[in-house]
Amino acid sequence: MKPIRKGLESIRTLRGLVDKFHTRTPQGALIELARLKQERERLSDEMIRWEGRIEQIKARLEEIGEMEQWLYKVAGNAQESPGTAEGEKKPLDVPAGLREIVLRY
Repeated sequence: MKPIRKGLESIRTLRGLVDKFHTRTPQGALIELARLKQERERLSDEMIRWEGRIEQIKARLEEIGEMEQWLYKVAGNAQESPGTAEGEKKPLDVPAGLREIVLRY
């Protein structure tokens, strides 16, 4: 039988008892409401940041997809016709912002 893993949340402390006691008083309830409001704002901000990051990732994935399509097209052209009969290189339509790189190996 595997031992049950417990984290810090399972350690009993006096703080948990004090927090439960304070929420029963009006002052404790106000403190708890303020804490919950701060946590909600923090989580909302975090969610906005993650949504922005998700959009960045989606945009990058689209760029990668476009680049893959272009590379497959180039690889397909290279396999079909490596150049003209006279040994001249066939010009490639390179997307804007990219440069043609010659690899020698």
